[in-house]
Amino acid sequence: MSSQQIKEPRFFAAFGKGDYFKCGEDEKTRLGFWNFFAKGIKPYGYLFSLTYRYAIFPDRNTPVFGDCGARSYRFEEEPTIRGQKVTAQWAITQYEEYLREHVERYLVAPDHILIEGLSHKQLEQRREFNWTQAVNFRALVPDCDNTTAIAVAHGITTGERIDYARSLIDIGYKAIGLGGLVGIGSVKYTLSVVKAIVEALPPEIYVHAFGLCSPAYVKEFANLGVNSFDGSTHLQEGFKGIFLEAIEGQLRRHHCSSNRITIPFCGCVPCSLLSKMGIEPRLSNNRPNNLGRVVHNLESLVRSHRQATLSRRIVLVACVARKLDRASPAKELYCSQWFRTACKYASSTGWEVYFLSARHGLVHPDQVLQPYECNPKKRTRSQTKKWQTMVVNQLKELAPEGAQFTIIGGKAYYKGVKEQLEKVGSYTVSTPLNGLGIGWQLNWLKTHTPKYEQLSLLGLKETYA
Repeated sequence: MSSQQIKEPRFFAAFGKGDYFKCGEDEKTRLGFWNFFAKGIKPYGYLFSLTYRYAIFPDRNTPVFGDCGARSYRFEEEPTIRGQKVTAQWAITQYEEYLREHVERYLVAPDHILIEGLSHKQLEQRREFNWTQAVNFRALVPDCDNTTAIAVAHGITTGERIDYARSLIDIGYKAIGLGGLVGIGSVKYTLSVVKAIVEALPPEIYVHAFGLCSPAYVKEFANLGVNSFDGSTHLQEGFKGIFLEAIEGQLRRHHCSSNRITIPFCGCVPCSLLSKMGIEPRLSNNRPNNLGRVVHNLESLVRSHRQATLSRRIVLVACVARKLDRASPAKELYCSQWFRTACKYASSTGWEVYFLSARHGLVHPDQVLQPYECNPKKRTRSQTKKWQTMVVNQLKELAPEGAQFTIIGGKAYYKGVKEQLEKVGSYTVSTPLNGLGIGWQLNWLKTHTPKYEQLSLLGLKETYA
């Protein structure tokens, strides 16, 4: 495994039966979540449940994860969906209805969740159901390149989960699902259960974690060797009026108003596309806006996963017009109040720090530069494109295996750079000052600079306010 980048587990994002946008003059064209994520920051694939009948579905080239819908009947004695008895054969028929043409599909055998508090007899009935359906399902799903059969390793105790997982492997399963983990305890405890199970299985076994998509889990999933996971945080939070923002591998939650925008502008790809459709995710006053917020939240959720699994983090501070009149190291050459405030913030993050020069592109703080004049706002379109390409190439050379970049500066320093880096899929770029004027930028930088002592870029020990 690279020392620069942890292998990112695959995220399958849940989508609802009626989650689509109407567009076109007659509003007969339907767009799903996947239509807003062509390249770059996006889920690996999408999860659907046999519980529902879907009005729209991903195209055949999109990886899809089929869930048997066990949560919907977890309190029933006998598993049924829409009046039909859930069996391996029934599940196969339902999966084929949606996934016959898909080039990459993951199919889960029917199971019945073991719930603490059930009687011994009820638990034994569920165990028998799980084993019977797992055996039958494995016999019905052929080994082929485009299909992965998954059986869930349930258990009241961790030891029972491990024993059951091993039994599933013995009958031919090469992929094991870890279910029933949502709500069993703290993040630390839940991860300890996952760790114990994964470490007890052969390393070649594919492991999927159900329902755990917080970035707090994802980095550990990568370290543990969990191959994929799913979740619906984007849906749940979006429809509750919560607008998610990914910051340094965590999710910040903003509450939306129904009549005025109180949340900073977002320039992510989905929000840009939604804006062209007249949809405002930062307002919580109609279904298109609410569904738009779900799409934005999905981008933020995936971005937080990427941030959590990229171990190399670099802050890029934009240069300024005010400079000394003599050749100096870059960290001294630029001398405006904004630049010094930005450097204090960058230093406080503990990340690597570089500068973005309107003339030189990527600059190390100790690199000696002659004073120069170069206003990025006065460049021609051709000159701007040339500068953007130069910076993208410099950043790829600096971190060839991917990294998380945070650009502290205005649109002239990140537009065209952010898009190109994220398009290749191995980098993530955040622009926290997006849409803010100079005064608000200074306020943001001061607010987000911790008040503690540490070495600054200038080599001086200061207390940052």
